[in-house]
Amino acid sequence: MANYNDTPVNFSDRDIERLSNSIETHDVLNTRDYAMALAEFIKVCDTPMTIGIQGDWGMGKTSMLNMVQAFLKASGDKQYGLIDFNTWHYSLFGQDEYLGIAAIRGILNRLRKQFDISDDKGLMEKTSKAIGKVLKSTQFSAFGVSMNAGAMNKPDPDNVQFEDISQLMLSFKTDFRNLIDHIITNCTIDGKPIDRIVFFIDDLDRVKPIKALELLESLKNFLDVENCVFMLAVDYEVVQRGMAEKFGVDLQKLSGKSFFDKIIQLPFTMPSTSYNLGNYIKQLLANANFKVTDRELNFYEEITTVTVGRNPRSIKRVINYVRLIRIIRKEYSTIDTKDSAKNRKILYALICMQVAWPEIFNFFVKSPTPTTIKNIENWEYLDQIPFIDKLYNRTPNIDQLKANISAFFDIFFELLDTEEDSKGVLTRSELKPVWDILRVARLTVEKDFREPLDVFTDIVHKNDRKGEFKKALKIYRQSKWATGSGIDYKLSGKRYVTIVYNRKQIGSLVTLVTRPLVFRIDIDEFLLKEGLIDEMEKEDIYTGFINALQKESLTGYGDTLIDLDDLYKHHKSQSVRVLNILFQLVSRQIEKKIL
Repeated sequence: MANYNDTPVNFSDRDIERLSNSIETHDVLNTRDYAMALAEFIKVCDTPMTIGIQGDWGMGKTSMLNMVQAFLKASGDKQYGLIDFNTWHYSLFGQDEYLGIAAIRGILNRLRKQFDISDDKGLMEKTSKAIGKVLKSTQFSAFGVSMNAGAMNKPDPDNVQFEDISQLMLSFKTDFRNLIDHIITNCTIDGKPIDRIVFFIDDLDRVKPIKALELLESLKNFLDVENCVFMLAVDYEVVQRGMAEKFGVDLQKLSGKSFFDKIIQLPFTMPSTSYNLGNYIKQLLANANFKVTDRELNFYEEITTVTVGRNPRSIKRVINYVRLIRIIRKEYSTIDTKDSAKNRKILYALICMQVAWPEIFNFFVKSPTPTTIKNIENWEYLDQIPFIDKLYNRTPNIDQLKANISAFFDIFFELLDTEEDSKGVLTRSELKPVWDILRVARLTVEKDFREPLDVFTDIVHKNDRKGEFKKALKIYRQSKWATGSGIDYKLSGKRYVTIVYNRKQIGSLVTLVTRPLVFRIDIDEFLLKEGLIDEMEKEDIYTGFINALQKESLTGYGDTLIDLDDLYKHHKSQSVRVLNILFQLVSRQIEKKIL
């Protein structure tokens, strides 16, 4: 698993000779002990035995099979017949219509080649003919009833023939048992007798679920004989989907687990929670010439866990993309970005976001600003992001996903928030490295991402020639109207910005040459005044800065005016608190309308 391609851990015969060192070198996820224990179990367990290696796609099931096989090969006391079978290869070449029985024929061929069976007693020929007869005449079914394969393409129902194939199944199983007995009794490996035969069936979760189910049925009904151990790389959820497709959801719910338990005597789940993820990531990054110190490793592990998770294959995809972007930066970019520890972290975090949540990334990259970072952490706001349903639909636990997204942006915020005089608030200069890296990665052509409120502020300063509103605007930008989660500003021409809260229009800021700063709120002035007095706990508070709109022709949105300059003059020490209370009152009004 140390490579950054998609190849699982494998071992050559030379590796087997020095197995202990080889396993330790390859086993960066720290699963060696599990593989050794499984190998020891295979040596002593009763047979027939079926072991299921469970785990999501990319969790290292193939690597686990290879490690177990390596330990069995290195066993000095006894020899074991080891048969590999990859179901994915069969399905690729259109053999999945009768995958179960076709797979058994493939397994027979592997047995013949590996043990060089002379077949002087006709065992292989007899067994092969038995399975060939089943394959030619029937379509296997768990209920022992099948449809004639020759009639499958004929629409006339009179041509459909049904027959009981239980006798064929019984005959084949007897012949297969005799074949296994013959191998155990007469064949050797390196001059040593064979104790048992272990079949490694891989990639069951890459074929159609219903075909994976049929293969499991075939293995159980045809090959479940003494001296045989089957080790299957299969995801339980794939079997469940196959059950639902074949028998219906109701039967799947009723007997799905019972079916799985009947076939699998030892279920082993890949121990992803105990993976040495930090060591794995560090080694992959080192192979990609990506410098990471031990002190920095915690960041990479955290950002990986909350995005792509603990899936080794998904992590490899991130590393591959990191490597590609670094090549682009080095060979083709005209933008000068330092290869600093911070920039490497920013690049890695952005790629993790893109690989794990493309919908979130596409939204973020259009406006990678402090407001966007703040708002995405708001779950209610998150629900409104374009195409977010696509992300939700492929996520089994939406609440956990939202928590991970919030955690990611919190970690990302902490990485960027380095200026001591603005701690807790991201500045444009702190976000500039993000913009540069996005440009280097060819993910944007923008040089400078300006928020609508910044653009509006510049226009206010131009209109405010006497500088009368600088303090009032500064107070406003410190309040929840500017810093609150869920707040957006939409620039409407050069004269005003619309204030949006959780996708609802709640007011506007207007700037004119004659009136440099006008604050409008969409709520009745009397409700606003009464609410403010109540929230201030009956304090003798001045509310003269709240007035009804007199001129409907004034541009912007909102029927109540807030005189920020007047507010500041009367409540210098409380002005931000007053504005925050006004924000709460308006947001409550919006929520009531929604409800």
